[in-house]
Parts: sequence; C-alpha cells; structure tokens
Amino acid sequence: MNYKRVFFAGYFLDSEDKLKYTRLFDCEKYIFLESSGLYSKYNDELLKYFPMNLFHMRGLRIWNMLFKRVELEPTFIDLYKRDLKIFKLSYLKDPLPGGKKTFALFVYWVFRRAFKSRFSFVSALNVFRTIVSRGKSRNQCGFKEKGKSYHHIQSLKMLAFRLSFINGYGYVKKIPDELDASKNDLLILWGSHNSGARLLLDGMKKKGVDCFISEYGELPGTFSLNKEGIFGDSQIAKNWNKISTASPMLDVKSYINRIEGSQSSSRSNSKDDQMLTLYRVLYEPKVLTKKVVYVSGVELIASGHLFDKEFVTPRMVNANEMLLRHVLSNFSVDEYIIFYKDHPLMQKNYEALTLNSTDFKGVFFVNTINVDNLISMADITITLPSKVIMTCLMYRKTVYAYGNFSIPETIPALGYYTGRNVADIKQVVDAGCNSINSGLYPEIVSKLLQEYLICHQSPLFESYDSLVEKQKIENIIDSQLTIDK
Repeated sequence: MNYKRVFFAGYFLDSEDKLKYTRLFDCEKYIFLESSGLYSKYNDELLKYFPMNLFHMRGLRIWNMLFKRVELEPTFIDLYKRDLKIFKLSYLKDPLPGGKKTFALFVYWVFRRAFKSRFSFVSALNVFRTIVSRGKSRNQCGFKEKGKSYHHIQSLKMLAFRLSFINGYGYVKKIPDELDASKNDLLILWGSHNSGARLLLDGMKKKGVDCFISEYGELPGTFSLNKEGIFGDSQIAKNWNKISTASPMLDVKSYINRIEGSQSSSRSNSKDDQMLTLYRVLYEPKVLTKKVVYVSGVELIASGHLFDKEFVTPRMVNANEMLLRHVLSNFSVDEYIIFYKDHPLMQKNYEALTLNSTDFKGVFFVNTINVDNLISMADITITLPSKVIMTCLMYRKTVYAYGNFSIPETIPALGYYTGRNVADIKQVVDAGCNSINSGLYPEIVSKLLQEYLICHQSPLFESYDSLVEKQKIENIIDSQLTIDK
C-alpha cells in the first residue's frame, strides 16, 4: 500500500542516520521527537515537537500552563499514574532547572500556599519573605539558614510535574485532529511504552491510521540505547570491512594492537581481554579458512517464562540448547568457528535458559562481546525470531531465522533466509554468502515494511507487550515440536 503521509515518532541518537531511514518512504513525512530543534538543522522534512513522556512537555509561557484543564477520563488516569511513578523514581531527587519559568512557578506556588484558605497580612509578609529568600528556611532569630533553595522543594516539583503532564496530555490529544490524520497515513512508532507515545497511538488508531509499533534496532537506521550494545555502534564494526580485507597479516596485527591500546585503557589495563583474544585466534592463518557461524540465544522477555518450572516439564528442551545442538548437528566445530552468545536482554539469574559451555566442546561462548561485533565477524547469524535478525539486515550480513519471523519468506538479495532446518543454509555459507545486493537494500526494506510488516489492524503489531511476544513463544514451541521431523 502506498501511503500519503508517514509519521515517525520516537527518539533518535546523534550518531544515527536519520535521513537514510526516513527517506525509505517516498511520500510526505512528519517527524515527532523531543530533540526536533537539533534534528531540523539538517533535515528539511516537517518537524513537530513531541513529548515521549507527557510530563516532559515544554511550556512557552508559564501562565498559559497554570490554567489549562483536561477531561478526567480513564486514559488520563492510567497514564498519570504511570508517569507519576516514573517521576518519583527517576526525577524527584533532582533539582528543578533554573530560569525565569521556574522562578515564576515558585512565586505562584508561594501565593497559592499562603492564601489557600483566606487572606491575612501575616500570610502576605510570609509570602514576601519566602520569595526574597528564594525558598530558604529561617532559624528562630529570623536569619536565612544555609541550605537548598526553591529548586529542591518537593511539593514545588510535584506541582511542576502535574502542570507539565496536563499540558502534555492536552497537546498530544490534539495532534491527530491538527494533522487531519486518516486511513491513508502510516504511523511508525518506537518507544511505545512511553505515555506520550501511547496517547498518540490511541488517537491515531481512532482516525483509522495504520500503525507499526517497533523497538530500537528493529528498523533500519535505528540503534538501541541498551548499554550492552545489542544494537549499538562501535569502531570495530565500522572498520570490520577494512580489517577483514587486509591482505598483509602485519596490517591486521597492527590494527589489533591499536584496538588493544584503547580497550585496555578503558578496562583497567587488563591483558586478558576475551574479545581481543578471539580476534587473534581469528587471524591465525589456519583459522582464516574457516567460516564463522554465530548462534544467538533467545531472551527472557520474548520467551523466558515459557521454560519456567511452573509451565513446563523437566524433559522439555531449553530453546537455546535446542537451537545450538541443531546447528552443531550440521556445522562441525572442526570445520567452522561456532560462536554462541546469550541474548543481551536475558536476565543473568534466569537459569532455565542458560547453557553450560562444558557441554558444548569446541563452541566459543562469547557473552562479553557485543552483538554488533559478532554479527560483523560472522559469515552467518542463526537465531530464533528476535530483533537480532533486523540488526543483521542493517549490517548487510546473512542471517537465518529459525521459525516464523515477520518476514515470511527467504530473500537472498537481502541476505535473509528462513526455515526449520539449518542444513538448507550450509551451501550458502560455504559459497561465501555473497548474494546480498547492497544497492537494492533500501528498496527491499521499504517494500518489506510496507507489504509484510505493516498490515491494517494487524493483531501482530497492535500491542508489542502481549501479542508480539505471544507470537514469538508460539514460534518457539512449534520449532521444538518439529525439530526432529
């Protein structure tokens, strides 16, 4: 389906290629993000300020914020409770920002507290003293005590939160009407758990807009904020092509030594760095002839509770164990380098999904290496349905999806293969996985997004929390039932 307009809503990092991603769609585009001022400097597409969390709403004039009202409806109450919890846990301990707006809010707060019940000259005097002292408390002699100013007053912070939330709610609520959104439009949204994003999604759906909910890293040109770097950027990944194509071995070793210098300084001068050790192993002449197979483990959020003792029998195979053993039955450790890494989002204490490296001789367990580095090294990545698949496509690296993924069929030009028998991909790996057409990549991804991933009122993408995760679990169960067939 060709859309008249595409609306993008989410956070962009400074290092991301925003233009390359947004221009996958040849139509009118609107970008919603909190950092729209910076983005607009090098982007001529229409921008609109958008608070991902409603209490992040900016007010141009403090007096306009003070007297706005909204209808007390169930959606408002649900989102308010959610944001209030976030604010108390993450923001309440921080001081209010400086500036005239904060001081004006402080003055309003002082008058409101002083004359809440009735007017008196004593209250008026207290108002004057409080404003002059900038909220600092006084001792018994009437002198200002050393301490914090009004920027640290908790009740003032709570007032600021309530006003910002109410203004953000009213602002986002009007967006679908102001844009005259219709069924000919598309909304691509990541960070859908934020209150502003949820309210925008609800309003757009009521207008009949097609909505595609995603996360960082699931879409080309986006990268995750995850500290493990699951979809992050790295100098090693950027320069991997330079390393892998260097003919003299001295050039490769020289590059590794430079990396070691920078890595060691940030790791307390550690000489036993697993990542650097593996790089050296990879560049030994006898190893260079081997193909690299990276097996990615499944994560707790997607399927971990499937293997909880409460739901399964002790005889049920761990999904990660099932996949790795299936790979080893087709790719010998004597002929291939096999990497295995737990999914970075998997909880460390979840034993039901972990593997014992001693049970898999010859397999490199590489949990300390970032996913983007492993994908860059590997000739192929083999994984259960996971966001790792889209990361491989971003890097133009071959990937095999074991089971049903959002992309339903094999597309060699994209380096994407899918099925339930990794033996089918062995010939492609041995041949060099060279069928990827990098020139067609933007066109293919655009087509995939519009024809495969985005379906009007598709239950698969209505709710990432419940429906997408449920689909992944069903895929994994089905994969286990058919593994021996």
